[in-house]
Amino acid sequence: MRKAQLAYRKGFTLIEVLVVVSIITFLTALTVPMVLNAQARAKAMDCQARARAIAATVINYTVSWEGMLPPDADTYVVKEMGYKLNTETGYGGDPAPWYDPATNPANASEMDASRIKELRCGLEASPPKNKHGIPQSYMIATSLQGANLLNLSLEASRNVAVAERGRRHRLKGDVYLSHYVFVDLHGSLGADAETPVLQGLMMRAWNNPPPAGYNTLPESRLTNMLYQATWGRDLMVGDAYWCTFLDNLRVPPNSAPGNEWNLSYQRGLAGFSKVSGVAGDGSVLVRFPRNFTFRWDGYLRYPGPGDYEIYPVISAGADGGVMVVYIENAGFSIPIADPGFGGGAQIAGAKVNAPNNPEVRTIAAGNENLYYPFKLIVQGTDWNGAWGITWIKKNAGVADPEFRNVPLSAAQLFFVP
Repeated sequence: MRKAQLAYRKGFTLIEVLVVVSIITFLTALTVPMVLNAQARAKAMDCQARARAIAATVINYTVSWEGMLPPDADTYVVKEMGYKLNTETGYGGDPAPWYDPATNPANASEMDASRIKELRCGLEASPPKNKHGIPQSYMIATSLQGANLLNLSLEASRNVAVAERGRRHRLKGDVYLSHYVFVDLHGSLGADAETPVLQGLMMRAWNNPPPAGYNTLPESRLTNMLYQATWGRDLMVGDAYWCTFLDNLRVPPNSAPGNEWNLSYQRGLAGFSKVSGVAGDGSVLVRFPRNFTFRWDGYLRYPGPGDYEIYPVISAGADGGVMVVYIENAGFSIPIADPGFGGGAQIAGAKVNAPNNPEVRTIAAGNENLYYPFKLIVQGTDWNGAWGITWIKKNAGVADPEFRNVPLSAAQLFFVP
């Protein structure tokens, strides 16, 4: 009888089992979040390292080219990292062009390109593909494309070089932010602690019809962009500049000729080039899309009180039309956290090519340190010509715009990260 009782007590009681299970559950509840947080931090560090590697690759280009930056930084990074361009024979021997956004994917080269991980954040499940078919989670700022590194109007520590698309790295609680790398190669999660904004504007480009309501939709709801980047240049823009970093971007379906940016020149007797939607009509940049849309979003901080003028410059005798919609609150301050924009106006035809009859915004003394929400939209419809935007500060008593121009520089442009 005593032996039987001793044999029975060799097992665990139900209470003992429950206590052990409770302890294991408690320890798991403590350790799993720690493991997941450590994993997320490791992926965040890897993400910032990838962004910094892209910025360093672009900036190192200047060593061999006397300070000049590559005209098409995305293409240069792809080539420098040893991958195939869509303009050359593909990974599987497919002839160029082998990548088309409308396919999903259609050949071995597209499959191989879609597996490349060097340009994607580990936390982004399905990044958009660049024009060479490679998933890319990062935007290279326009300030690092086609300019001289020594001529940038911003301090290297403030000039965004590479920005991560989307907010997927947790700062605390439910606050998620993006990684940014600056020209001096330091990185940050979101903006610096001292300021709620970063330098530049957010720019989007379409060469196919943009989404309905593209001119009123908030930034977070804009879709189908063919190109997206931080605008880090002065707010003096024109058509020819786009063709350096938009070269060979293609639009679905089936990449129809005439609906793509293509840096191919035909030179006329005058020896210059312009943008056109028609090939072969003299001195033109062929196969620039006849229908295009650009949108900039952000904030302005004027360099001082005075009158600021904006007017489009359109080539004489151009076909089609360019619409410029300029939206901005210039009479009062709007909190940085407010995503709204104030009254907007389409630039009237009388303002075109009219430096003495521009749209004018007057900034009163004491208001130059305020941030003003800003949106600029340029849209060409069946366009065949050249266009540009001129943004200047008027000098009182000086009639000739060639002498009164004080450009609004990149130092006055901001966006909320």
